[in-house]
Amino acid sequence: GKHIFYRREVLEQIPAQAIEETVFEETTRCMVVKAGFVWQDVGSLEDLGEEGLISEKDSRQAQYNCDNTLIINRGSRSIVVANQLEDITIVNTDDAVYVGKKGASESLKDLRRENPALQSYFDMGQVIYKPWGTYEILSAARQYVVRKVVLTQGRTIYAHKHARRTEHWIIVSGRARIMLAGVEKEYGSNDSMEIPENTVHQISNIGDVPLVFMEISTGEEVMERDLISVESRDLNEAELGYRTEPFVKLQPAFKDYLWGGTKLKEHYGKHCDYDSIAESWELSAHEAGQSIVASGRYKGRLFADYLSKIGRENCGWKCQSIEHFPILVKLIDAKENLSIQVHPDDDYALSRENEYGKNEMWYVLEHEEGAGIYCGFKQDMTREQVQEALTDGSILSLLNWIPVENGKAYYIPAGTVHAIGKGVVVCEIQQSSNCTYRLYDYNRTDRYGNRRQLHVEKALEVMDYHRYELPQFQDETVVKDTYTCRILSRCKYFECASYQIHGTAELPAYSDSFSSLVCVKGSGILYKQDEKMQFSAGDSFFVPCSGEKIRAEGDCELILTHI
Repeated sequence: GKHIFYRREVLEQIPAQAIEETVFEETTRCMVVKAGFVWQDVGSLEDLGEEGLISEKDSRQAQYNCDNTLIINRGSRSIVVANQLEDITIVNTDDAVYVGKKGASESLKDLRRENPALQSYFDMGQVIYKPWGTYEILSAARQYVVRKVVLTQGRTIYAHKHARRTEHWIIVSGRARIMLAGVEKEYGSNDSMEIPENTVHQISNIGDVPLVFMEISTGEEVMERDLISVESRDLNEAELGYRTEPFVKLQPAFKDYLWGGTKLKEHYGKHCDYDSIAESWELSAHEAGQSIVASGRYKGRLFADYLSKIGRENCGWKCQSIEHFPILVKLIDAKENLSIQVHPDDDYALSRENEYGKNEMWYVLEHEEGAGIYCGFKQDMTREQVQEALTDGSILSLLNWIPVENGKAYYIPAGTVHAIGKGVVVCEIQQSSNCTYRLYDYNRTDRYGNRRQLHVEKALEVMDYHRYELPQFQDETVVKDTYTCRILSRCKYFECASYQIHGTAELPAYSDSFSSLVCVKGSGILYKQDEKMQFSAGDSFFVPCSGEKIRAEGDCELILTHI
């Protein structure tokens, strides 16, 4: 949509009013999304006294003969005593003290605006919160400042220097990697160092607890504004000395397209607020729907953020020349027919859409009687013939209708006209692309009565007009006492294998590529190094590249994908 930017002088004339009153209650263009968490609005200091927000009464306060008086003490070095007060709110912090009539704290906003002389206190408190942690000003004067700095695990204060101050650091606890004037060394408790002015320095927490150090700054300019950033890059956990976890469980992103059903909920343990789930994106770093890390040190992070933290080297050298994470793994439940569509190849997609093309493989998990897929033309066609068939509605008659079988894989190269038919559930392995051109959609409308957008011209440009023949792969099946391994698909973009396990199986590990594991049937336990985790149908795992094999135990089927 169109973006409008207002100048500062225009914005300053807008009244300071709550956005929910001025925007949300007035517009008809907002949507309400049901959320599965408890919400409690904190609009004033008095709200902090509500039950549940403060777990227990602070022992560093005392009231004598007070009535309806609220004391909140968050100061670390003082107590609060109230004597014979009525209808009063007192809030004490290391930065400031507030004393006011009960219920009047909302006036603080006006008080701040009407007292510009206090602005410096509002801008610079005792405790300063940063993306990497916090620092607290313990003592300050014109020519010195003493700070207590807390650096969170795995975080870095990136390269910078100071023009008019010298710093002295003393490590209190934790482990640090410090770069000083281009030289890196590790430091621990009681170590100290001097950082002269105009000297580039950087510090990283490489331990598993917060890094605490004291910083004494002296010189002509000791406040934060004397900080000159130096170009530096993010450090990943491998560079910080962390051992990458052998695997992480993933939580999918969900799509509720109009053709979706309920089988992913009922048979594969998918939980979300959608009435139906068309797709669950099990392994995805694509901006249109990212997986979320559901275990380990980075639990709760988006998958792309997790990848940046562990470093691209953990994806293997085969990924190093690829700009974006290359694979997307989905579960798809087609309650109704998908649109007739086609995907471009890399050359077209990168030049027109700024993303990769889309070669994909469907592995059929279950299907209803008579279900199948549309895939490619029955005979060689011309662009004009396809356009005519779109006009008269006979496009389906030109396509191959292929009845599907459970446990069979169907490879769909870019440029192939195709669609999953209703009643089919598949695990889809594809290039990480959301580039789809709809050619025909049965004249369906969405929940708002609108027909979905078609992309006929682009589809006609990229489609393969030749007669389609389903690619045949050489049967590569290995049968062992406790498992069977079968290659499902192999192309330059990915290789997939099905492991049907009845006991114990050693799964291969790849030193040149990451692996994806999706359980599509049964349950079991995954082991690697000193980690183990239970899984069941619908669970998905990302495995960084490694030479160490994975062991799986149970009665289950796993789909393993790698580059």
